[in-house]
Formats: sequence, structure tokens, C-alpha cells
Amino acid sequence: MSKHTENVLVDVAVRVAQPEASWCNTTTEEQLNCFVRVVASVERAGNALGTLAFTWATVVLLGGLQIPAAVMRVIIALTRLLHQNYYGKGGHANDPDKKNLKPTLNVFYGMVLGQGILYLVARILDFFSFFPRR
Repeated sequence: MSKHTENVLVDVAVRVAQPEASWCNTTTEEQLNCFVRVVASVERAGNALGTLAFTWATVVLLGGLQIPAAVMRVIIALTRLLHQNYYGKGGHANDPDKKNLKPTLNVFYGMVLGQGILYLVARILDFFSFFPRR
């Protein structure tokens, strides 16, 4: 072992054995670095707890809105598929940049409609699943 490594090991051992003495013997810069590390660690823990609380609240609060959201999904998809006014005011179906817009949106809204209907059917079947079976 080199002499520098031995000095570092001895210094660490002294600080571990006598923490109150080691804090007084450190320089102001080392104390400031230690303080900044502690503050950063506390802020990171607070950020993690805040993210966890936000995620939990979102799941709990929006959990009760799933069925109305599925109903709205079905209504919006049906409305868009029936009217098919995808080009807006002043838009033209003959525009070469928009030639794939209508079939693409028909597929998209068809998938949204199917997803919404399947979700509603699953919720209805789940609601009636409490009946006893033979």
C-alpha cells in the first residue's frame, strides 16, 4: 500500500471512531459539501415521495372515472365515424397531402370504438360476476 492510501485509511478510521471530533477538524469547504449532499438527498427523497403520491392520487381519483370516460370514448368515436368531417372548414378531400387522412382516421376511430365497447362489456360482465355459479 502506498503512503497516501494509508493516510486516507487512517483518516477515515479516525473520523468513524470519533465523529464529533472529525466534524470540527474538517475545513469549511468539506462541511459545506456535506451539507449540500444532505440537502440534495432530502430533496431527492421528497421528490420521490411526491411522485409516488401524485401517481397514487391519479390512480385513485381517475379510477372512478373509467366508465364515464369509456362512454365518452364510444360517443366521440361514433360521432367522428358517422360525420367523417376530417378536413375542417375550407379543407378539400382532393388535396394530395390529405389523401390518406380519411382511411387512417377511420381505422383509428374504429379501433377507439372497439376498445371502448370492449371495456364497457368487460365492466358489465364484471359487475354481474358476483352472482353465484353452479
